[in-house]
Amino acid sequence: MQIHRLTRAAGFEVPPDSGRKIALARLISNLAPTGTDVLLWVTGWGVWPSCENWDLFYGYRRSLGETRRLIDAPLHVVGAEDRNSLVSLVSLVLLFGWDAQVVSRRRDFMLTISHDEWLEVRTTCQPEASEAVRELEAFGLSRVR
Repeated sequence: MQIHRLTRAAGFEVPPDSGRKIALARLISNLAPTGTDVLLWVTGWGVWPSCENWDLFYGYRRSLGETRRLIDAPLHVVGAEDRNSLVSLVSLVLLFGWDAQVVSRRRDFMLTISHDEWLEVRTTCQPEASEAVRELEAFGLSRVR
């Protein structure tokens, strides 16, 4: 997947409160471009085992029809019409302290989530980048890096 032409818009701290993380997952779903599939690629787990709930994660994946282990199938394709699944998956990533990438199928938007409690937005379009930054700042996130 070629995404090297994306420009970094900004980095932000992830809030520590679980309720704010769920609200942030909803915001992230809204920031992703509409009218296209979104890919959620879980790139790291196991850093904070005390935060993880594998029964919850695999139970949710089974509800989506996915029975493979995360290590064998770390990429989730979320249809343009199914943003609720994106909210749920991003919520789990944030709550479990995992690393992940949210990428539009068009490759014009990428949001990186780190187990170190920060996220970063990259996009090809300056107006979209500015809007994402405004939304994240309005949510009350502090900038990092």
